Amino acid sequence: MNYESENISFLNFIHALQGNVSENVRAVSLTLFPDSIIFHFILHRDDPETNEDIDDVVAEFAALQQQFTQIDLDVRATDLPIDLSTFPGRLVFLKKDKRSY
Repeated sequence: MNYESENISFLNFIHALQGNVSENVRAVSLTLFPDSIIFHFILHRDDPETNEDIDDVVAEFAALQQQFTQIDLDVRATDLPIDLSTFPGRLVFLKKDKRSY
């Protein structure tokens, strides 16, 4: 995947996220590979409504892509602090931790 394709995929992902980031979502990133993409979500808790929102993100993203792309999900629920140095992929969304203010 070239730089322009990566940026288009990144922008498509941001577009797909609009309206689908609930209070339960703590962080979101994506990892791009030549033939696939991984969406990484960290949630406060496992929740059917949030899982439905994530499915909507995948569907919206797939519709925006100009060619078929394999989409994999990495969804984790935890209230542990997020270590950005080990968080995979290109960060798209990070919720401000209430403990930090």
